[in-house]
Amino acid sequence: MKIRQTSQACLNFSFSSPQEKRKKVEINICADAQEAKALKIKSDILILTNSSEDERDFKLAKDIFLINSPGEYEVSGIFVHGLAREAGDKRSIYAIASGNLTVCYLEGKGWQELKPEQSEKIGAIDALVVSAQKEGGFSEKELRDAISEIEPKLVVLAMRLDQGKKSSKIDDFLKEMRIKSFETLEEVEFEREDLKEEGRKIVVLAG
Repeated sequence: MKIRQTSQACLNFSFSSPQEKRKKVEINICADAQEAKALKIKSDILILTNSSEDERDFKLAKDIFLINSPGEYEVSGIFVHGLAREAGDKRSIYAIASGNLTVCYLEGKGWQELKPEQSEKIGAIDALVVSAQKEGGFSEKELRDAISEIEPKLVVLAMRLDQGKKSSKIDDFLKEMRIKSFETLEEVEFEREDLKEEGRKIVVLAG
């Protein structure tokens, strides 16, 4: 699979279809419906993470499957589990599974330990993708707690850099996690077989 950042508020995930090996399933995750609209998103699935009543009427091309609330979905052999972070909270944790690879997406702030039934639903997570905003995002401690609980082999921090330089928030996070090195990439591509090595890999998306 491949992950790249298409804008400040949108990420693109490209999966190989479990049903058709040569087919790619495109998933876009956006925190801002209007930005998604402005970008003229074209994908198989569009996930809006900050849903509102107005956005529930978001107009899409007929071939785009919209997800903007917690639930279980299946499109072209790709399974998406949206878990509400707490009762009445429209923000969700999204786990996306394709074949033997499962990716978890987090954004916002205020990490809370997963309930047993939530952990059972999303299963083992291979890669954790975190929208690491400068303002209003997870604290370094919250990120550490989330990573410690989910135990991914790969952590992808989706955060635009300032004029090609890593932000102070990235420095703070790495210091908190006692991580001395990481990769900065425009996109990250991997399969489950690539995550078998010991240790945890950190990637910062600088798209």
